Amino acid sequence: MYCQECGTKNTDDAVFCANCGAKLAYGEEHAQKIQPQEYSGAVLPRKSKKTETWQIVLGIEVIVIGLLLMFAYKNASAYFGARSVAERYFLAHANGDWNSAYQMLELDENDFINEKNYERAAKQDQMPKITTYAVGKIQAFSGDELGTTVDIRYRSKGESVDSVYTVSLNKQQGKKFLLFDDWKVSTDDIISKDITIQVPQDAKVILDGEELAESYISKGKEKDEGYDTYVIPELFSGTYGVRVTMDGMEDNNGTLHTYNGTYMVTSLRPSEKTMDQLIKIAGEDMQKVYAAAMRGDAFVTIADLYTKNKDYAENIEETYDSFLESVQRDTGNVANVIRISGISASASSYDWNSEPMVKVRLQFDYSVNFSYEDFWTGEIRPDTYDSSDSVTYDFIYENGEWLPSNLGCHTLYYYY
Repeated sequence: MYCQECGTKNTDDAVFCANCGAKLAYGEEHAQKIQPQEYSGAVLPRKSKKTETWQIVLGIEVIVIGLLLMFAYKNASAYFGARSVAERYFLAHANGDWNSAYQMLELDENDFINEKNYERAAKQDQMPKITTYAVGKIQAFSGDELGTTVDIRYRSKGESVDSVYTVSLNKQQGKKFLLFDDWKVSTDDIISKDITIQVPQDAKVILDGEELAESYISKGKEKDEGYDTYVIPELFSGTYGVRVTMDGMEDNNGTLHTYNGTYMVTSLRPSEKTMDQLIKIAGEDMQKVYAAAMRGDAFVTIADLYTKNKDYAENIEETYDSFLESVQRDTGNVANVIRISGISASASSYDWNSEPMVKVRLQFDYSVNFSYEDFWTGEIRPDTYDSSDSVTYDFIYENGEWLPSNLGCHTLYYYY
């Protein structure tokens, strides 16, 4: 028997539909055969009412959950959207929340690009106290919306006109939580590229307290020209303290402005301690050279006292050979001993062709024991001559040491 209300198949002797509880349409004879007590406790109609209520409640719950999900998705889309990211970056920067601001940047970290350096640079450009602001609409500059900019108008405390803070953003490849666009703040305006620092060869560079590694030195022609050029691929824009140091030199302290892109130190000044040492070296070298000339030694015996720089070395050797010839000339006067005493000296630094140099001037007394041929008798007679003189040494810095770039010594005058 099929129910005339819902179409459910029931047993032939059923009176009420097992599905909906409707009374089945039987003939009068069949109805009379059914015992009333068999159906006096039937509750199927009440079960139908409970099922309908559950379905209604379930439907309402599904609708509510759907609305909540739609509301959550809409809010999440707005939160992760470019306009919201720009606003949160603006507020983080305005409030000095450097950690939050840093997390929103599009960058790859390296020796110089990190949160510590970002905070240091950002503080140099910290915004004044903001009283009110308004976020403008996004301005797509790519047809595929690869990037956008957001202008935020604001007023600082005490100001009567609007200022504009522009945030540029780039869309990332992936999605946040597989659903939302991932926007990062562009760093074009806050990171400078290829900053160069050129210093004398072998000098060390200290940038804001951190020594630059030699790996940043360019391998180009600058090395051959007496300079080292450090190249920093990326650096947060701003100002940095630079200290250039070298053994025996005074430190050079200055300020690097990234908008210039280049910082250059052409030379370093020798320290007072270095100049004192060069005075001592000059005095010792002078006496060695005079002693060698008195013995008739060739230049090779004193060559290590002088620079090997080809621009100077050849001239030094030629000068010594002439000096040696004048000391050893056969004119009847022969100097046997030269004694030097009472040395006083002064030193001053200067630059020559961008090379640091130290000029040492030695003043001294000397005594020459010599022999001469008496004009009238032809006899060889001894004599002594006392006087004073001065010589000058020009020291240059070469391969980590200071060496004279000129002979310094000259023929000392004596007569009888």
